Amino acid sequence: MMTKHDARRLPWVVSLVLLLAAIAVACAPSAEDCRELMPVDTVDFGPAVPHPTPAATRGCKATKEGVSIQIEAVRRNLRWERGRIWVDGLEAPEADLHSAVAAARARHGAAELGAKAGQAVKGLKDAARSFRDSFRGRQEPQQPPPPQHP
Repeated sequence: MMTKHDARRLPWVVSLVLLLAAIAVACAPSAEDCRELMPVDTVDFGPAVPHPTPAATRGCKATKEGVSIQIEAVRRNLRWERGRIWVDGLEAPEADLHSAVAAARARHGAAELGAKAGQAVKGLKDAARSFRDSFRGRQEPQQPPPPQHP
């Protein structure tokens, strides 16, 4: 049962909860803030969205072709400023950003090429094994086809 004393305290509790909720919302940069903070054109790179940084601070992230750029959003008075920058999880200075993005794209390209080469080698091994087994008179074991990745 609520007493008169509890009823008088209730508006203060509600206003305190609302104030804390408003502060919590203001602690993260908006998508518009992220677009303004990004060191690259987000039209060419992808939409910038609020996302925690590798240093577990407030920040923003944009991704294109598997390469991600993350920036730290630092609150200065009533506005956001750009802090540290990460390209694929590695910290990069702003002056060297374009070469860091190019290096990350090259790493992704090499990884994709390596994966495709590995698939080609596996296909050759399977074909050679099948060819060998056909000469020995063995039947190939029935295996389900591997899943196709886009």
